[in-house]
Amino acid sequence: ISQRPFAPDYTAALAANYEHPLSATVTGIARLGFRHRSGGILIGPDIDMDSYNLLDAQLGVRFKQVEFAAFVRNALDDNYILYNNGLTGYQGIGSGLDPLTTRALVRDPGAVFGVRLTITM
Repeated sequence: ISQRPFAPDYTAALAANYEHPLSATVTGIARLGFRHRSGGILIGPDIDMDSYNLLDAQLGVRFKQVEFAAFVRNALDDNYILYNNGLTGYQGIGSGLDPLTTRALVRDPGAVFGVRLTITM
């Protein structure tokens, strides 16, 4: 069976949302999400992707149709590694790199922190 490049072998996700009234018009909100991506291939059977985890969180308040929240995506700053299983063609002839030990580290774009203002009409 052929597998699509950059597609993980499997993924799993868990999410939790919590809201609590702080007053008659203001609601506190909290969200937490965890995703696991397991393995996969990059190009053909010779370059594999490592498993990795993503943790996302958000904390904020809602007032009528306005929501203000601080968030972090990929809070664990996790990444995945591409394993080059002895395939020299991807390194270029004469590169001097050892095909058995050379690894590439790829970000799943690092930890991202921010604030968000959402107005629902």
